[in-house]
Amino acid sequence: MAVDLPSSIEPFIPTAEAAEAAGASLRDLAGFRASHGLRQASLSLELEGGQRASVSIPPAVLELLWGILVQMAQGNAVTLVPVHAELTTQQAADLLNVSRPFLIERLELGRSPSARSAPTGASA
Repeated sequence: MAVDLPSSIEPFIPTAEAAEAAGASLRDLAGFRASHGLRQASLSLELEGGQRASVSIPPAVLELLWGILVQMAQGNAVTLVPVHAELTTQQAADLLNVSRPFLIERLELGRSPSARSAPTGASA
């Protein structure tokens, strides 16, 4: 099933409450990880009307979730960007936490790869 990501790559900046909740989830997950490993798990979802559903989570997703919880528990902003995503120079600068002029200068000097400077045969 294909899922579209938001057109914006704005970071999610956790509130103090979200960081605290992430820390609690991380402690729970750490206990599970220590006793059972992260081979596979399922999440229990509480739906409207008191219904519950269970969703299987593959090990690779659990590792990503672990990393997200670690960063959020520390109060760090988190952004999810697919590896194949093409970014504008402003999005790339924001993601790298540098100014757009600095990034453009590096791109023009050939010090950072870009679609415009990609080798022949690479997608633009």
